[in-house]
Amino acid sequence: ILGIELYNALNRPTVYGAATSTIPTVPTVTPNSSFVGQFSYTFHLELHVKKEGKYLISANFIYPDEIVIVYLQDGRAITLTPSNPVGQIHLHKGIVILTVFVSGEYYGKEPSPSEVFESLNLTITYESG
Repeated sequence: ILGIELYNALNRPTVYGAATSTIPTVPTVTPNSSFVGQFSYTFHLELHVKKEGKYLISANFIYPDEIVIVYLQDGRAITLTPSNPVGQIHLHKGIVILTVFVSGEYYGKEPSPSEVFESLNLTITYESG
């Protein structure tokens, strides 16, 4: 396990992209193998914020024990979980970089970073000024 954790720490994939504002239907991952593993990926999102204010951030969760931690540039962080999939953040106008850490378990084949990111369907919606 230590070797896997060291490999993941040294080879974390980085994906640059933008958050979406639609929530498609995502299938639930069900155990199809007795092999259980853990994944953890870090993504960097560059957002072009046109309006300063409060935003709701939400995620879909399909992997067991999945957790998402969103780090903002000012050092604040918000944690999203299956029991708490929506949070509130304050964003300033301009370019904002978010660092998103995703960790969870999988059965069978390890999901790729793009599979995890796409299934997460991270959504950021303007709430108020």
